This record gives sequence, structure tokens and C-alpha cells, in this order.
Amino acid sequence: MWASAHFFSVYAQLDQAAREAFSDDSGLTLADRHRAAAIACAAADLGVDVIVTAAPTAGRDDVADNDIVLSISPGQMMPLFGHYLRVTGNHVLESTKGRLRNGGTSVQKTVASSATDLYLAGIYASAPHLAAIRLMSMMGGDLSLVQSIEAIAVRLSRAARAVDNLLAALSNGSASDMQRTDTAETTAEAFERVLLYLCAAMDRYARVTQTLFDTSLDPDKQRGSLTSSVELRSVIEKFEPTDTQQLESLGAYARVIGQLRNRIHALPLDTQHRLSRSYGSSTTVAVTLDGLAEFDPAKTPLDQEQLDRLGVWKAQSSNPFGARAYAADIATLTTTLFRETLRFLEEFSHFIIRNKTVASITTAQHPVLGCWADDPRPMPAALPEEVLYREMLGWADFG
Repeated sequence: MWASAHFFSVYAQLDQAAREAFSDDSGLTLADRHRAAAIACAAADLGVDVIVTAAPTAGRDDVADNDIVLSISPGQMMPLFGHYLRVTGNHVLESTKGRLRNGGTSVQKTVASSATDLYLAGIYASAPHLAAIRLMSMMGGDLSLVQSIEAIAVRLSRAARAVDNLLAALSNGSASDMQRTDTAETTAEAFERVLLYLCAAMDRYARVTQTLFDTSLDPDKQRGSLTSSVELRSVIEKFEPTDTQQLESLGAYARVIGQLRNRIHALPLDTQHRLSRSYGSSTTVAVTLDGLAEFDPAKTPLDQEQLDRLGVWKAQSSNPFGARAYAADIATLTTTLFRETLRFLEEFSHFIIRNKTVASITTAQHPVLGCWADDPRPMPAALPEEVLYREMLGWADFG
């Protein structure tokens, strides 16, 4: 089968000019950009969704052709493979073929019991200190804490499923207005589910933590959430002084997630297709951020680097009569918030078991608090299958 494809070299030049406007080092030559354009055009014509390449243009947002066909490095293949297995319901994780001595072949397969177990295994492998609290609680016979940690993990796994649903919807065709409308609505609904499940996990963790400082309390009767900076600070102050910069920095993402959750309880977020650049015709589904204080550079708890990770830009409407708007690419926004929440809850788990509580706390504390404070040894290295589960979950290390 033969096919022809064409690209405009001027777009590569515009990409290079846009990059040079804010950086002295583009890291790419014009030849690199032309090669990426040629490959993307050919791949799009053949219906290819993803290109795996060692080229320096892989995964770069300053290469417009990555808006047409996604290009990734070989090291990012495992997350994409995991996404494919989960959305297609394929449970085969690994397949090894060999030859028998007397002829014939053998096939050995590693199979997960369900896609649900794949998600949960990925969550625990991505947050080993959270998993450690669950294991210690099981060994100590604390059924209530075991159930709470499992509830947190289930909500995180459901958030991960919603991330997959969102990304799968974006891979559908959106040539017509009807398809574009359906894609925008499907991704918006999935994004709201991500927010709700992430908040549910952080709400539960805050309430369980309160019972760790006073074991007489019932977690179901407590109030609080780790999306609150006040709540996080109150926990930090119950431990001896230590460096909490990383924990509090990740907590800024949690606050944004909590604020977005409150907003969608009132009104849905505006989600629509927007031109991904000021030149060309490629579009992306984006969440409009105009009027949202949590993304206003003057008011947000996020620093500029954190904002940049969310894929925000001054977007031009795909409607020629539409005005420009402050927006965020929904795929980047979703995967970043999910990834940073996983990192936040892992860092929080590390903090409460690796540090000593202050002597002024006189209530009956749970033995898990500060249980590893005097142990300088790092967490044991992940087993091969744990590494596989973490890599296949994808968004914990992707990006």
C-alpha cells in the first residue's frame, strides 16, 4: 500500500522561533524538526497513534508535530503499554516464548487476575510507604487502619482508571463538530471523576491521621482533608522539626485539587477544543482557567514551575470569532495532578512513619507513628514485579 503525505517546513521554523523567544538553547536543529514533521505526517496518514523514537524531538512540547502524532522515547513505552492493557481489559503482563528440547515451543505468561488488581498493584508499588503502613497494620491486627488504607488505595486506583478513560477518549477521532463536542464532554466528565476520587483519598487520609494521634477517635466521625494547608500544617507541627519543604510543595497541588473539587460542585468547568498554538490548525481539549484564582499567578499556591507542569497557556479558540483564554491542556493537567497527588501521599506516609512526634502529645498514639524514625535504612528495593506494576501504571513516573 502506498500513501503520500505533505508537511509545511515553515511550521518547524515557527517552532524554532517560538523556542528561541524564551530559551537560548533549543536542543534541536532545524533538520531534527523537519525529520519529526515528515515522520508525523506519514504516521498520521497511516493511522498511527504513537511513534516510539530515540530522536531528540520525542515528547517535546515545542515540536508542533507532537500535536498530530504523539512521539515518545523507548523509556516511556511501558506506561503506554500499561494504558493499552488496562483500557482493553488485557490481563497478560508478560509473555515469554522458548524452544523445547525435542521440538516445539513453550509459552510462559504472567497474568493479572483483573484490570482492577492492575490498578491497585500500581498504586501500592508507586507509594511504598503507604503500602508499608497497610502491611504493618495487618501484622498488628489493626483491621480499622487496614480498611482505611485500602479505601485510600481504591480511590486512587479509581482516579487512575478515570485518567485512562480520559486519555482513551482523546484518542478517538474528532473531525466533525459532533465528535469534538462528545470528546470534550467525555474528557470533562472523566476529569471531574479524577478530582473527586483524589479528594476522597486525601479526605480519608486526613481523618485517619487524626486517629493515629488519638486512637480513641473514630475516623468516620472526624472532619478534615489533606487538601487543606491548615490541616497539613497541624500534622507537621505534631512532629519534631525537620525539613518539610518537599511535602509542603506537593501540598500546593493538593490545595488546587480541593479548590477545583469545590468549583465543580457548583458549576462544571468550561472544557472545549482550542488551537494548541498561535499558528497551524492543530487543536487540543483544554480547560478554561479564566477567573479561577487557584491558577492566577498572583493568587495561586503554585510557583511558576508548578504552573508550567500543568500545561497552561494563553489559548486561542478553535472558533475564529472566539476570544483568547487562559487554559490548560486537559491531558497534561490530569496526568500531572494525579502524579503529584501520588507523590504527595507517598511523601506524607514517609513523613509520619520516619519522624518522631513531639513529647507534648499525651494522648494514646498509634505505634505506626514514627516507627521508623530511628532506622536509617532506606525502603527495601522494589521487587521486579513491583517495578513492572509501577511502570505500567505510568503516570507516577511519566512526564
